[in-house]
Amino acid sequence: MNPNIAQPRPLAGGNYRWTVLFCLWLLYLINYFDRMAVLTLLPVIRADLGLTHQEIGFAASIFFFAYALAQLSAGWWTDRVGPKKVMGFAITFFTLVTFITGLVQNFWQFLVCRLGLALGEGNHFVPANRAMSEWFPQSEKGRCAAFFSTIYSVAPAIIPFIVAMVATSLGSWRPVFYVL
Repeated sequence: MNPNIAQPRPLAGGNYRWTVLFCLWLLYLINYFDRMAVLTLLPVIRADLGLTHQEIGFAASIFFFAYALAQLSAGWWTDRVGPKKVMGFAITFFTLVTFITGLVQNFWQFLVCRLGLALGEGNHFVPANRAMSEWFPQSEKGRCAAFFSTIYSVAPAIIPFIVAMVATSLGSWRPVFYVL
């Protein structure tokens, strides 16, 4: 047995696994806030930074390419150090990048932030799935996946409203990223 490779935990008894699932759900909601804040505020950001539609399109594309690549590395990294450490790093990294997004002044800075956000967020999904597979027995994996999947509908339904409300109350798009 290689000591550098994280070993699967025995399935936990009791209801603690549901608390773990709810925490993973909340963490993914936070992940979505960072991603959707940019999309919600994109027209204002584009105008403020003087970006072209082509530059915005490129920044959107680079995000998804980097996100996909990060998921590949997240699998390798999760197998070696465990999901908790990878998620801790990912959350810390994408939170820092989100804050820095509020400071950008031009296209290149915006592009670097989009790339950084993708690399951080891309390292969050894989370990979250690994954690769920470690905490839930086979007989409950469907319910676990069903609950976790609700985030894909709940987040896009509530986040644009909240982000727009915060931006309006703070008078600019930039403070939204500091708050997040």
